Amino acid sequence: IALALALLTASPAAADPFQPRLGLGQAPGSRGVTVTWNTVTPEASIVRIRPAEGGDWATHEGSSEEWEPVGHWVHSVEVEGLSPWTAYTYKAGDGQRMSDEFTFRTAPENPCTPFRFAALGDERSQDDFGPDRNWAPILTESLGAGPSFVINGGDLVNEGTEHIQWFNWLDATDSLFAQVVHLPTIGNHDDDQVEGDGAHYNTIFTLPRNDVLGSEDYWFAVYGDLFIAALSTATARGDAFAEQADWLDRMLTEHPRRWKIVFFHHPVYT
Repeated sequence: IALALALLTASPAAADPFQPRLGLGQAPGSRGVTVTWNTVTPEASIVRIRPAEGGDWATHEGSSEEWEPVGHWVHSVEVEGLSPWTAYTYKAGDGQRMSDEFTFRTAPENPCTPFRFAALGDERSQDDFGPDRNWAPILTESLGAGPSFVINGGDLVNEGTEHIQWFNWLDATDSLFAQVVHLPTIGNHDDDQVEGDGAHYNTIFTLPRNDVLGSEDYWFAVYGDLFIAALSTATARGDAFAEQADWLDRMLTEHPRRWKIVFFHHPVYT
């Protein structure tokens, strides 16, 4: 606990953006991304982006919400209309104080374009720190293989109700997920006493929303010729799980792709 509190007190000053992270665009098949980051005080939410090879900066604006238990503000900006399979450089902040510059690549348009992704998960610690101390070096090694995105199978922290553990997870991945899209699903250890948007998991991540509950607990996205769906085996139980299954059937039908990945925390086979 003392170490976790020390990390919280070491947060950047007021408007300095920190803990940037990338997600996929909200629209199915979008070539955009979402950029999310934190500040200690409420500020404007601005992303400036341009092709990595150079050119003029384009400005995109978004919104923010208070992460009340931590006393931080979480900013989210969706950047749309990007060219396929193109490297972009971006920075985030309030327009005056901006983050470092980070580079990522958009999804391919040609269905034959090869790409890599990494699949990780269960990075939780066995104590009250949140992420395992080996999580950051394992993630760093995985990113060395050049994945286009990272699928995370859940149990990111040990106790999803503890905001300090989520802060420590974000701190452990600082700048790593600023360069590659992170696609998580919620594990049973990530579950919170609060449901939906008020939960820590839903506050710190910007994920596509399903059209059943309007929540981020389960979602789908399209990346080139790949359909990706993250299901919730932690928050959707009973009739809610049946509704989720019906939703998945409908999304697979409405958004056909040659390749399909459906992932969730609990294994099909023990």
